[in-house]
Amino acid sequence: MNTALPLVSIALTTYNGERYLAQQMNSLLAQDYPNLEIVVSDDGSSDGTLTLLHRYAAQDVRVRILPAQTNLGFNGNFARCFAACRGELISPCDQDDIWHPDKTRRLFEHLADATAIYCNSRFVDGEGESLNRRMSDDVRMVQGSDPRAFLFGNSVSGHAMLFRSSLLAAAGDTPTGLYFDWWLAFVASNVGRLSYLDAVLVDYRRHGQAITCAPQRQDAAQRRLTTLRLYAQRFTAMAAYVGPQQHFIQQLHRYWLDWYQALFGWAMFRFMLRHADALFQASPARRSSWQRASKYLLGHRLKRLLWPRAYLPLDVAATPAQAERGFL
Repeated sequence: MNTALPLVSIALTTYNGERYLAQQMNSLLAQDYPNLEIVVSDDGSSDGTLTLLHRYAAQDVRVRILPAQTNLGFNGNFARCFAACRGELISPCDQDDIWHPDKTRRLFEHLADATAIYCNSRFVDGEGESLNRRMSDDVRMVQGSDPRAFLFGNSVSGHAMLFRSSLLAAAGDTPTGLYFDWWLAFVASNVGRLSYLDAVLVDYRRHGQAITCAPQRQDAAQRRLTTLRLYAQRFTAMAAYVGPQQHFIQQLHRYWLDWYQALFGWAMFRFMLRHADALFQASPARRSSWQRASKYLLGHRLKRLLWPRAYLPLDVAATPAQAERGFL
């Protein structure tokens, strides 16, 4: 190992990933960055995942497998893996992607004084064949120090990230309703600077077994309710985080709660019309500020009265209005 460079910990989480794992492990061990470790946390695999991992660990001292664990879930398994990382820099890793050989090195070379950096990736199918689409074709890639960009959307995927280990202390536990990469991107833009390297350095596999590709079985009303619940959880967590835009986020949170309980959402409409550019930095520029704001003209309470089958009531017990308003 070249100890003149900081240690990079690749934090790999696995769960029944035998089918694609060897290809990913080969790509990790082929990284041309000279000082790295691969920390693996398995969440109770019942296939040949652990057997395969132990074979790699026996052949390469850079591979370190954590003791067996189960039922931590996606965020919990990554949290466990991050806590075991020894590196000054951490790079999250999924079990079924393929990293380009220069990924770690190029992210490190472009990190400079940023808190975190991420790259572009291209979609491939279950066989590793290109789908002729990149992540940047679906979202606008955000960088800088504006956490407002992450209130409604996220452009930062964990598999594309490299971040300073000090970010973990600033972030704490990932709140309910958020994936760890979304939360880390939000916190990084609060406490420092998020950087983006416009280069495709990962083949991001899209297949039926992937967590982020799980089939959508809900009808339109259930999907809308799920989205509302995630908004409520996300806004609650982000409004509580002390940062340079906390007052702005608390305002948004308050207006959103008022819109949900009102017949007409005038305050939310005006707020969205004024700040849509800041709030939808990660969203493709397909809608105008008016279009984004107009959905809040009618309050959600009125929508439920007019179209009860299409707009279901949110379980306020999950995010009690009185508790939410306590810090506003």
